[in-house]
Amino acid sequence: QRRFKKHTHYTPIQYLQHIRIEVTKRLLTDKEKTVDEVMWDVGYEDSHHFRSVFRSITGKNPHAYRNCFAMSQSL
Repeated sequence: QRRFKKHTHYTPIQYLQHIRIEVTKRLLTDKEKTVDEVMWDVGYEDSHHFRSVFRSITGKNPHAYRNCFAMSQSL
C-alpha cells in the first residue's frame, strides 16, 4: 500500500473510486441509462455512498453533472 500510494498519490481504495467515477462520468453522457443503472454498472450497490463519493470527487451530484454535460454538448 505504501508503494502504491507513493506512485499514485492515492490509497488503493481511493484509486479504485476515482477510476469508477471516471467511468461513471463517461456513462452519464449517455442518457439511455438512469443514474442508478450507471451506479450498478460501475460496481456500487449503495446509492448514498455512490452519490457521496461522486460529489466528493466531481463537486456535483450525478444528476447535476449529467445536466451540465448535456447543456455543454448542446451549445
